[in-house]
Amino acid sequence: MIYFIPARKDSKRIPNKNIIKLNGKPLIEYTFDAVRKVMDDKICGGPVYVSTDDESVVRMATEHGFNCLRRHEELCNDKAKMSDVLFDAVPYFEETEKDICVLYPTSPLRKSDHIKQAVQM
Repeated sequence: MIYFIPARKDSKRIPNKNIIKLNGKPLIEYTFDAVRKVMDDKICGGPVYVSTDDESVVRMATEHGFNCLRRHEELCNDKAKMSDVLFDAVPYFEETEKDICVLYPTSPLRKSDHIKQAVQM
């Protein structure tokens, strides 16, 4: 399993939304914390890739030991399709992995158990 976190910097409604603090910590940290507990699991584990154009997100993801992919400028707007963002990232994924789980950083209530249950289904 590959865990893919798309986290572009700009947002029309909430600029820098991925790093805005929610209950004392950046929004994206909730996703980082949840996937960190899953990545080493024997059944559901796998590498984590973060696709971003935000240096703050790169720094945080690197501190967690995640793979950072610098997103191309043309994929950093609200018209970019997730399928295009994923196709752009595929060459960096480990060849042995076939399944991808996309984890949006705007879901702070999602826990590691939710990820495990989804993967097992």
